[in-house]
Amino acid sequence: MSLELTERVIKRLCGRFSYERGEPYYRDGQVTFTHCDHENFTYGSTVAGKRNYEVTVDLDPAGDVRAECTCPAFNSYDQYCEHIAASLLHIHDYQQGAELPVVAGASGLPLDHSDDYVLADGLLGLFGDKLPRSGSPHTLFDQRTKLEVAFTCRSIPFGYKQYMFAIEMKAGPGKLYVVQNMSQFLERIDR
Repeated sequence: MSLELTERVIKRLCGRFSYERGEPYYRDGQVTFTHCDHENFTYGSTVAGKRNYEVTVDLDPAGDVRAECTCPAFNSYDQYCEHIAASLLHIHDYQQGAELPVVAGASGLPLDHSDDYVLADGLLGLFGDKLPRSGSPHTLFDQRTKLEVAFTCRSIPFGYKQYMFAIEMKAGPGKLYVVQNMSQFLERIDR
């Protein structure tokens, strides 16, 4: 790759003000990668600020940096915001030989591809701050029915003086029904 991210390059892209505001996010570990493609130099991250902001960064082999952020300030300035500065600092740290960044799932926890973690991450991902799909012809005339959801949490016994935490989920467009197979439910909701 011909572009080596340096602090100087990041300051030039973000400006001194955004750089100085983004540095504490990076230093305090508020940047978590959600996507890392080191071969194509594309990165996605979540930066925990007043709320969680999603950042995408594409590093072009020609030396260009393209980045976007979901924060309200992103479109207000000519330079990149502090969340992008924090993400670029994290990528810079990786380029300098730091360990591979931990990729987090929708829950914000490190991804573990065991079935339990995939199921939990899928369930928690339903409640994330997703942006509406751009360019979709269905955005204005969305015909989907609003789905009501209720969760019941309780401890249940499973042996002598042993208890397990259980979550019951009910969902439906009006009347709520118990979800028997959460994996299947999440797969169908995702479509």
